[in-house]
Amino acid sequence: MGLFNLGVSAIELAPIAPDGDVGTTFAALGKTQEGTTKLNFGDATITELKVEESSVAADSYAEPGEKTVEFTVADPDLDTLASVFGGTKSGTGAAAKFSAPSGSVTIERSLKITPNKGMIWTFPRVSITAKFTTDVGKTTWVGVVVTAKVLEPTKSGVAAWSVTLKP
Repeated sequence: MGLFNLGVSAIELAPIAPDGDVGTTFAALGKTQEGTTKLNFGDATITELKVEESSVAADSYAEPGEKTVEFTVADPDLDTLASVFGGTKSGTGAAAKFSAPSGSVTIERSLKITPNKGMIWTFPRVSITAKFTTDVGKTTWVGVVVTAKVLEPTKSGVAAWSVTLKP
């Protein structure tokens, strides 16, 4: 029988393990805005190899489509900004400040999505990019849209993603 997957209990990032395996010290970036979590598994690109003597392909091969995970952190703090944009956080309390990096940075982490019910998704290596939501107003909040592009793990024999059943 199939399994229903509902809701988001937590979305967490961890430093990738030194050996290239999935990280183990996961931490949430904040609360996830309702309805923003997306698993985008792109369509495969199929290349057909043809011969002159036939109109039907003699062979073909498929390359997997791009895989990304996207979600919006509804309540980012300065630590969240440093985690997803790079840059630095300095000071404490009212004197705390986030300073954006001067150039582009590469942020690679392990990612885990735990649902309220269903399967836990784990991605050993993703590349993180972030941007702010565009709406600022009385009935909206400024959140951070995080996009995680799934990359091939650097450790041999580790899958690019896996799912386990939530206990």
